[in-house]
This record gives sequence, structure tokens and C-alpha cells, in this order.
Amino acid sequence: MYIIQYMVFIALIYFVLRNEEKLYFIKDKEECKNCGKEIDNNLLYCPHCKEEIKKNCECCGKLIYTDWRYCPFCEEESYKDKGHIL
Repeated sequence: MYIIQYMVFIALIYFVLRNEEKLYFIKDKEECKNCGKEIDNNLLYCPHCKEEIKKNCECCGKLIYTDWRYCPFCEEESYKDKGHIL
């Protein structure tokens, strides 16, 4: 009897954690780093303050955030950091 209760408890915990993980990845809103207002995560510029949120990588063309130092797809250094010793 205790084994069945234990298995039901484990299954319940698994489904709760799995649903939270899905919600983390399906986030459709984000906060603008400049003005702090909530915006859609597929926008390139904030509609409130016109701050650039995302850009295309100069090397591979994939969409990345402007504050990323390297492109995670092609590992090319960002144009802001080229030529600077950090």
C-alpha cells in the first residue's frame, strides 16, 4: 500500500515540475532593459522607449540580444566588443 502511495506522490511531483519547466520556456513577454515596461519577446525595439532589444548577428544572421557579448550560434564576437580588450 505504501509503495502505491509513494509512486503516486512521485508522479504528482514529476508532473508539477514538468509543467513549470514548460511555462519557463513559453514565456511570451519580457521586460525592456531600458525603461522596464513589459513587451513582447519577439520585438526588435521597445515600442515605449525605442531601445534596441535584439539584432541580427553580423556573421550568421541569427537573432540575438544586443547585450550579448558573443553569438551563441556561431560564437562570433559582438560588434560592440571587437577590438576592445576586456
